[in-house]
Order: sequence, then structure tokens, then C-alpha cells
Amino acid sequence: MSGHDRLQACPVPGFSPVVGGMRILYITPYLPSSVRIRPLGFIRELSQRHAITLVTLVYPQAERRFLEEVRPYCQAIYPLTLDRSAALARCLLALPTRIPLSVAYTHSPEMRRTVRALVRRGGYDLVHLEFARAAPLVTELAGQDMPKVYDAVDSMTLASARTFRASHSPLRKAVAALEWLKFRQFEAWASRQFDRVLVSSPADREALADLAPDAPISVLPNGVDTEYFVPRQVGGSAEPPTLAFLARLSYHANVSSILHFYRHTFPRIRAKFPQVRLLLIGRDPVPAIQALAADPYVKITGYVPDVRPYLARATVSICPMRVGAGISNKVLESMAMGLPVVATSLATSALAVEHDRDLLIADDPADFADMVIALLSSPRLRERLGRRARAYVETHHRWPAIAAQLEQLYRECVGQQAAEPGSRAVRILGTAPQKAVKGVIR
Repeated sequence: MSGHDRLQACPVPGFSPVVGGMRILYITPYLPSSVRIRPLGFIRELSQRHAITLVTLVYPQAERRFLEEVRPYCQAIYPLTLDRSAALARCLLALPTRIPLSVAYTHSPEMRRTVRALVRRGGYDLVHLEFARAAPLVTELAGQDMPKVYDAVDSMTLASARTFRASHSPLRKAVAALEWLKFRQFEAWASRQFDRVLVSSPADREALADLAPDAPISVLPNGVDTEYFVPRQVGGSAEPPTLAFLARLSYHANVSSILHFYRHTFPRIRAKFPQVRLLLIGRDPVPAIQALAADPYVKITGYVPDVRPYLARATVSICPMRVGAGISNKVLESMAMGLPVVATSLATSALAVEHDRDLLIADDPADFADMVIALLSSPRLRERLGRRARAYVETHHRWPAIAAQLEQLYRECVGQQAAEPGSRAVRILGTAPQKAVKGVIR
């Protein structure tokens, strides 16, 4: 694709144009879906009042099946397939530069050309980019007076630092240290290129503010579809007792956390409840997770189109996260279904929850096991925490209320841009050596 005349959008049958709303160019480095719930939730709510054009990278086999989940909410979709070989080559080119490897991996030339052509074609009121991997595309907006919103979601500097501290693998520790150093400079640059920066938690805002004190950063939490995730019917608890962990089972933070739980916490629980089962719900389990299936007390679902029946079978939901950043949707969806939850303080640090009011919090393996055992031993405690969990989600994490906050931020950006055109010009990221970076970013 060499110019805007050759742009080809994915068909969106039956889309009804929105009258009177904003025309939003929404850019993501992964496909919004039930797996990538934050952009899907925003797009679904925004589409009721605004026209969305989505430019997104698609991981061919893993994500293309989710295209139908977002299609009904978009006026046009440009799904661009990620070439894995080219992505790995970009990572190698990025090694001697300041560009984080995970950013280089998804920064495809085809996506740059598509965004550039769409922007030149015009007709948009605002551009919304999601996640650090999409942030370099802001350079394609240079010279445009459109407001630019960047949903960082998490601080990758914070996430990389936590991975470095928690990892026991020398290789993973080395990669995390490299990404930590790279992201410190990258996020300081990226946070200053936009009219508004969004993150999902106060901890992530604090981390970005340390890097870019003058950046306009706002907290916008993740939401839950409370009409889709509804409380289980009375009597839905499993027999034998079942602990559910809902997550993408290829993501290193989830893998590390559940392996640690299985080795250090699960045996303590089984000593008290020998028949307890561990149910791992999630797609793409890596070999280390698949190996757990050799234990007859562990079940791994792999990809399932609907997680609700599996959560409904559980007695307790667990979230023993040891690394990561942002808000854990796995916690919120379990809480929305009225499941009692035991989680680490890291998994709940972005939530306004209280221990023993909304859920139970423990970090030490022995303490975590004790919390789970307490729930398995007391139907009354499970009922109380499940009821309070649902109430918490309804109060703090309903998508319509969160999307309304996003719309207000959009309006503020549009108003500011009209009053001060070009108030936040795009600055190209300085890197060394420059020649290598041109092949990665430009």
C-alpha cells in the first residue's frame, strides 16, 4: 500500500452512521476483544454516540477469530496482519537503540503507512492510541491539529521493574532489566506527545508522572460488562471444591504467578482439603502450564468462547499475581459474578477494595492458603464476600460510567485544541545510533 487511494477497510455490514458525534480514529497494537477487554469496552460504549474507525494489528491465528466481536461497533476496520519474522528482525535492530523490544516488535511499516494515509485523507476529530506499542505512531500525526489521546493502560517501566525483581530466570531477568532502562526513556518521551495520557491505576499514573512531571495524565479504570457477568445462581458452587484462575496462559506474569501458586500454596490447601481442584481458564497455555495437567487435580481449559460457565462452577476465584501492572480484569470479572476472591496485594493495588470487605488479600503462600481454606470452610463467608464483590463492581467499574469519563476527556481535548491549535507538537524520539532507529521507528 503506497498511498491513501489504495486503503482497503474490512467490510462492516449493516453499520448505521452516527449523527452528531465525533469521528474517532482508534489505533491499537492488538485486536480489541473479549481477551483485550479495555479497548473493546471503550469502543462498544463510544460507538453509541460516535463513529469509530479502527486500525489494529492482528496476530493471525491467535486473534483473527475475535474480529467479529468488535466489528459491529466500528464504521470501518483496518485489520493488519503482524508478520512475525519481520517483527523479530525489528527487535534485533532495536537492541542497540533506546526503543523497547516489545515496542519494536509491533511497529509495522504497513501500520505506519495506513495511519499516515488515513490522517492525510482527513475527516477525523480526534485520534486515540492505545498502549506503549502504538505510541510511536504519533510521529505520523506530526503537523496535524487533531487532538491526540494516549491510553498507556499500564506503565511499562513499572511492569518491567516488577518483572526484573520477581524473576528467577537469568534470561528473563536480563531482558526485563533492558526493557526497564529502555522504557524509562521511551515513556518519558511518549507521555509528552499527547494532549491527554490515560492509565488504569493510580500506581501507573505515579510511575509515569515520575518520568514526565509535565504530562497531562488521568486515571481511567477498567470496566466490566455487568449485564454479561451476572451473579451465579444459588447452589452454583462446585463439588468437589474448585479454585478458578482466569487469565491468558501465555503471558509471562500469569505463568510465573500460577506456577508459584501451584508449587508453594496449592499443596497447603490440599493438605486441608484433599479433593480440591485447580481450574485454569485461558487460551494458549505454554508448555510449563500444560505440564500441570499431569496432576489429576488440575484442569486446563485452553480457549473457551464463554468463561462464565467455568467461573460458575468454581467455589473460589484466585489471583496470586506476583508481577505486572495496571488493573486485573480477571479479578473484576470474578467479582462481578459474585465469586469470593483471594488475591495478592499486587493484584488489587489498582482497586479501591478493602480486605475482608470486598475480597481477601494475602501475599505469603501460607497466608494465601489460609485465606482460601477459610472460604472453603465457610459457606456464610463465601456468600458475604461474593455479595460485596458484586456490589463493588457495580459501584466502581460499570462500562457506561467509565466511557462517560472518557468522552468528557475527549471534549476537553477538542476544546483545548480549538482554543490553542498546535499546543502540543509531536517531537521525534531521540535515539542512538540514529541510523539503526530509522529502520525500527521510521
